[in-house]
Amino acid sequence: MKKLILPLIILFQCHQVMAHHFPTTPPNTPGFPLYPVTSIKAHTIYEGDEVFIGYSPTRSPCLGFPIPNFEGNTEYVEIGTNNIEITVSGLGFFPCLNLDIFLSSYQFYSLGELPVGTYNIQMYWSDTSTPLPVPPGFPRQALGENIQFEVLAPVVIPFSNPYSLIILGGIIMLISLLFIRKKSKSVLLTTVCLLLFSAGVSAKKFHLILSTNLGTPSADDIVNQASTSPSPPAWILSSFNLNSPSSVDYLITDRPTANGNLDTLLSNNPTWSLARLHQMLIVYYPDSVDETVILANFANDVNIDKAAYVTDDNFTPGLPVASTTTNLNKEINVTQGIATSFLSDLNINSAWELSEGMGYIVALDLGVQTDHPDIRAFDNSGTYTGGNLLDAYAQIDFGAGDLNVDSKEPTDTCEKIGVDPVTGDDICALDTHAELEPCDLQDGVNDNLASIGFIGHGTHVTGIMTGKNNSIGGICKNCGMSMFKTSFFPFCINYNGVNMLFPVSPDSSSANALMTAAQVGNGTINLSAGIENLSGNFCDNDGSGICLAVDFIKEQNVMLVAAAGNSRTVSTYPASEAGTVAVAGLSEDLKFWNESPNNGNIFDFSFKNDCPRFPRLDECGSNISQTAVNRKIDVSTQAKNVESTFYFGEQWADDIGCVDDTDPNNADGYGNCTGTSMSTPQVASIVQLMRSANPLLPNGTYDPSLTTGLINILNASATQSDAAIPTGHNDFYGYGLPDARVALEKILGKSNNVQIKTRLTPMFNVVSNDANNNVYTPFPQIAMAFMYTDIATYTPDVSKPLVNEFTQFWYADNLTFPAPRAEFYVFTTNNNPFSGTKNMVPLRRMEKSVGINRNDTYAVSDSEIQSFHDDGYNYAGIEGYIIPIAQCIPACVGATRLYRDQSDSMNHKLVVSNIAPPNSVLLGHVYPNIDTDGDGLIDGQERILGTNINNADSDGDGINDGVEYPPAGVPVSDPLIPNAGDVIFVNGFES
Repeated sequence: MKKLILPLIILFQCHQVMAHHFPTTPPNTPGFPLYPVTSIKAHTIYEGDEVFIGYSPTRSPCLGFPIPNFEGNTEYVEIGTNNIEITVSGLGFFPCLNLDIFLSSYQFYSLGELPVGTYNIQMYWSDTSTPLPVPPGFPRQALGENIQFEVLAPVVIPFSNPYSLIILGGIIMLISLLFIRKKSKSVLLTTVCLLLFSAGVSAKKFHLILSTNLGTPSADDIVNQASTSPSPPAWILSSFNLNSPSSVDYLITDRPTANGNLDTLLSNNPTWSLARLHQMLIVYYPDSVDETVILANFANDVNIDKAAYVTDDNFTPGLPVASTTTNLNKEINVTQGIATSFLSDLNINSAWELSEGMGYIVALDLGVQTDHPDIRAFDNSGTYTGGNLLDAYAQIDFGAGDLNVDSKEPTDTCEKIGVDPVTGDDICALDTHAELEPCDLQDGVNDNLASIGFIGHGTHVTGIMTGKNNSIGGICKNCGMSMFKTSFFPFCINYNGVNMLFPVSPDSSSANALMTAAQVGNGTINLSAGIENLSGNFCDNDGSGICLAVDFIKEQNVMLVAAAGNSRTVSTYPASEAGTVAVAGLSEDLKFWNESPNNGNIFDFSFKNDCPRFPRLDECGSNISQTAVNRKIDVSTQAKNVESTFYFGEQWADDIGCVDDTDPNNADGYGNCTGTSMSTPQVASIVQLMRSANPLLPNGTYDPSLTTGLINILNASATQSDAAIPTGHNDFYGYGLPDARVALEKILGKSNNVQIKTRLTPMFNVVSNDANNNVYTPFPQIAMAFMYTDIATYTPDVSKPLVNEFTQFWYADNLTFPAPRAEFYVFTTNNNPFSGTKNMVPLRRMEKSVGINRNDTYAVSDSEIQSFHDDGYNYAGIEGYIIPIAQCIPACVGATRLYRDQSDSMNHKLVVSNIAPPNSVLLGHVYPNIDTDGDGLIDGQERILGTNINNADSDGDGINDGVEYPPAGVPVSDPLIPNAGDVIFVNGFES
């Protein structure tokens, strides 16, 4: 054994914090779980002890966390002379695969104190439509086996005996030495009771949002106090003095440098959502505490604004147990590819004629096959292959805390705190390793490394968005792809005879990933996951960090696209959040996806017996809008049998056909999956295509009658795929199936009734003296990302002209930053407006850091990408297009040459000049920031449109060209046709 077994635990009556007692060897019955569905805590109970009965949500028959029934009741307890029954209200939980789980968490209920005697107890669960107590004739299902237990008379330990005191002292000293070497920031547990029974105890976790009031202690103050040993006699948070926590840590793990740029911004703006995220705490208590009592303590603490009781499995991107990612295809042997039609359904091939995308999109998922040939940008030898998976910090594993996001990376199962002097084996932290040992030993090597199970979800999602095989996906062809891995692996299960780690994405890592995704400048976030949102506004009374992270995302005008979920009726957060694009699912024939229709009626959810995975009786189709509480589906796309890339030779859920191909002997890196997890990345990709066509468009709102931003245009471009559904919004379909081509047409607009295929956008310039670096980007989110940089200060370059049509970057209203500046404009697509061909040169950013010194430069060919990469630069994606050198003369009148000035090897500058600077490379041609007639359009944009650079109203209709074709908005009308009939949108804006 690598983990020290604590002796003599029977000495004390600390039963509320005692480790769960499970059999150490499984029964011989095949498929029987190592751990029971229900369990008593603790197993040695004395008169006067509080008795707890609990069930495991991860065990068959898989009742999820309790949900009040229609009467508002959650449980009903009947205590007889020797027989006890407890009925819990809730929904069935997926999966129910009779998995042998080596670690399980329990949902406990208190039965109070019981007199001495022998008792039988049986748990049941009933549907939320059933009254409590359950009347005769109403169904309820047994939850686990009948449990028999005894309540014993009290036992007195003779502590006055000097020998027992010596033994006790030796035990305490031994355990204390082990705890002192533990690496975590947890408070050292000094009470004998907690020390002896802490091994294996599942902790309860809370999120705290500290007040912004003057005098509130900082997160640093509280965490530092919690790190002291022994525990402080008085906590600086008054609520901690009522119930002392086991440990305290930050929610945001990447802490800013003291007195650095970001730290200063956070300190000066304490009410900013990002500042509040950094002031959030994760607080742990023993599993025995009553969470309602702890929450009441927090509610009365003037230094705490909000608090939430959270669990590690309530926000689980990409997991079979999460409603948004369950792949519910009934047929195991699906014929690959024949049902996949989303590219044609969404009009993607036609959309690519206008834009193939650029910029940044990120998936929060369980990792990806980093060397998949359709995904990787560089092969194993470092050769550039043209894929879209970005380098370095574009890939972050928030579960392991490293930059390896490969789904198959083995997990270290031991938090090492020492070496056993007798055996030489590692000693692991008291709450790790033993339960994961079967997975460590699965490969026959005792090396503290275990293999991951359930692989392929993130690779499938990635291929839909940016894969190179554009016959099955890769909607955003030229978009830089990031993967933020949010999982860790607390469970070891036996799945089909193989011990494998089972992934969970806790809300803490998800909040970190959401915040980081926005902070580093991504334009679109794909979230194929969610938390069940049963009633009201999820964040009104919730203190979890996810809500603040979503607030920050919206402040930055980063688009969050989230799966509506697969439970058919239960709304999920953050898809339910206003400002998030909520995506529902369709079957292959583009009808509403419902796996259990009543007599063929896909809109009737009352029939439950035919759902593919019993007993999650409601988890078999797409969620719908709940307009009564203003949670609306935006759009819907194919969710069933979607084909995309897959992790070679792996399976996500082989019993439902979500695997690499359907033939185990023909692993080819492609496969089908089913779920709103698959429909969501389709929409996220379209959104980023739209964003890249005009980077200055804000997110907008769900209302398609307005044309203020991306969501409005997305919904306005959608049509109902079912002819029987009226136009407009529908609770099942939302606004319908998006049309990527129509959306891009609306964003790019027309001039003289000719479809415009590209437009110009400012190349913002921010500069840092600290880092000796100039950065150029067409994306406001990227510019702000640099201005949020921790160890260096970036500001707009005051030597460059102001951007008159975009006077302020996107950030929270209470912040202040200098106005945007840009010397030149770049094109947003690879369509050459003068030659009519797709021959524009992409500007691909490369970045390299040496200490605080950093250089962001731009490559214009594959060979340059390779050369920079060989020199230690990371590939950071496409940021605009420019006119090729040979194509500009004489066509592009008014354009200027763009050079890469390499005079300073670690500070390359982009120079607009008709004379080559020393040590420079000519990249192509761009248009300078010059607006001759002051109509709001630079001269280069007017040359593309064909309008008059010397006349602010080219068509003489009384409306300036820049109003009809706004640089930072959606085109209103044709700037070269003066009549009202030319209005692009049917509602009209000209009069």
